Amino acid sequence: MKKIIALAVAGAFAVPAMAADVSVNGEIEFVYATLDDDAGANTETVVDNGNLIKVTATEEVDGLTITAGVELGLDGETDDGAVAGETFVSAQFIKIAGDFGAITMGDTAGALDNFGDYSDQAPFALGFAGDGSDHALRYDLPTVVPGLSVSASMTPEDGAFVSGDDEVTAGTDVRTNGVSADASGFGAAYSFGDGEFYYGQQTVAATDTTAYGVKYSVSGLYVAYETATVQTAGASDIKHTGYAATYAWNNMKFIYEDQKSTQNAADTADDSAFAVEYNLGSNVDIFAEQRDDKFNSDTYTYVGVEYNF
Repeated sequence: MKKIIALAVAGAFAVPAMAADVSVNGEIEFVYATLDDDAGANTETVVDNGNLIKVTATEEVDGLTITAGVELGLDGETDDGAVAGETFVSAQFIKIAGDFGAITMGDTAGALDNFGDYSDQAPFALGFAGDGSDHALRYDLPTVVPGLSVSASMTPEDGAFVSGDDEVTAGTDVRTNGVSADASGFGAAYSFGDGEFYYGQQTVAATDTTAYGVKYSVSGLYVAYETATVQTAGASDIKHTGYAATYAWNNMKFIYEDQKSTQNAADTADDSAFAVEYNLGSNVDIFAEQRDDKFNSDTYTYVGVEYNF
């Protein structure tokens, strides 16, 4: 009788777990990097590029689709306040979707960050500097016009999820991503044939960011352009501009990316990169990349391998 009762109790707890569709995936990437600086010095290192494990559960409940997820990262560096070698939670969220659209709470891409990144094509480093932030609440409107996607987001005062990962400062358990003022954002994207256009804006404290971009692909060729203006009270505007072009041929991709930032008509960052990426099959990519940091007169070379699972 005790065995029967034990099996019944175990079965009762097992049913809810079986009702959800649970998936585990992630990415592991390591890069061998060299730097030749303007003084003629040469440095070499192996970089752990933000390795992640992602656990996601999805379930249908009364006509709604419920999705919850968490990302666990292992940081081998001490950048951004992380404790070297320790595991940190880099994202956690719950999403409820239905005929009304979708509501996401937790650490989620803000409405501006939900679109764009068209020029982020190099396999390592670079990236468009006019991205939006993570917010604590995002609403994705239902599709009314074919090809049109619209989102709105916000983070309340003293909330979290604005500056990124939930990493901690060495020796403390204080998260580094709190903000002292409300944050809000809006974004939209429209797909047309082989292309897409996006526009978005966000406000975090006294800083306003407005960005837009366009991308187009045909016969293995991809081109993209995006730009953003950052306005902060009491400071000169900052403008970010990104260009990218890629060409895919069999399992190989040739990549060019250029990113520039200016303030008061003077460059504050000016980077370009050329890379060749080769897919070994399945989800394994190897790449070689050369980055030219024209602002600091530095040249970087990266050779890496990435595995997505």
